[in-house]
Amino acid sequence: MKEVTLLILCVLLFNFTLSAEIVLTVETVNANNGSEGVIVPVNVNFPSDSLYSSADISFAGYFSEMTFVEVNTNSTLIGNAGWLIQYNETSDTLLITASAGAEDISGSGVLFNLVFDIPADATNGLIPITIESAVFNTGTDSVTANDGGVYVIIVSTPEDEAVQGTKLIGNYPNPFSNSTTILFSLAATLHENARIEIFNIKGQKVEGYSIFNSQSSIIWDSSEYPNGIYFYKLETDNKSFIKKMILMR
Repeated sequence: MKEVTLLILCVLLFNFTLSAEIVLTVETVNANNGSEGVIVPVNVNFPSDSLYSSADISFAGYFSEMTFVEVNTNSTLIGNAGWLIQYNETSDTLLITASAGAEDISGSGVLFNLVFDIPADATNGLIPITIESAVFNTGTDSVTANDGGVYVIIVSTPEDEAVQGTKLIGNYPNPFSNSTTILFSLAATLHENARIEIFNIKGQKVEGYSIFNSQSSIIWDSSEYPNGIYFYKLETDNKSFIKKMILMR
């Protein structure tokens, strides 16, 4: 009986070892066009009771849309452990190599930060940062990669709105639980192709509404959507305006 119990424990321990998994996540952050030094955290969750002394991670997706500046390790797992970090950016890949300094790392938190500059002519929407590959130590533990990026928000100015005779007024209530009313005004000549579109934090469009003559508001029924930050955009033939709202139950 003891031998059987010992065998079962060995099998369970073996399966646990095989199932050790690292979760690596690029956060999605918001920034305006023309912003400099935008920090994008790269978070990690290591298996319990595991120590790591090296990492090789490659990123892609953002090229031609924003400029990589540096890797920032202040108050991060790598920075606190005194690791040596190097990076090399090619035309389509950013490779980051890190090796142990004063100590190994474990647990969970911000592994390091990626820093970017957003061009002034950036457009509304998500600039993706994808994890192409990730190896820790010798690569024994598998890695689950979650992509993120920078969601660029073009904030309309009073001068822009006055020129077009158009204004995205806002939404109420905000935050809201099940529905919210989006208010806007349009110059008479801009109703024909005007639309209100709603996006989630990942930049995916979740709703779209055509605007009819004399219409100045729409009601968004959000009962089927999860909590979080959403963006609503007023789109005309030659101009767009965007604002943020929070769904919170």
